[in-house]
Amino acid sequence: MVERAWDDTFITVLRKHLKLLAADDPLAPDASLVELGLDSLEMVGLLIDLESVYGISFPDSEMNFETFASAERLWAVVARLRAAG
Repeated sequence: MVERAWDDTFITVLRKHLKLLAADDPLAPDASLVELGLDSLEMVGLLIDLESVYGISFPDSEMNFETFASAERLWAVVARLRAAG
């Protein structure tokens, strides 16, 4: 089993925007979010949800496909923004 660093809230929010990931399928930390259905419209919705849930604001420099490439990359940015609080 792959160990993950994110919390349950993150995975719940993220799964809402991955239309190609079945509810009972595990999410590998390095799986491509685009391949799981995260398109540009879903990315905007996910960004808004994460900012609201975690009380953070993504700087323009983090609004790119690299940030949203995988769950582990996205969580790393969220965790860094939360720590910078």
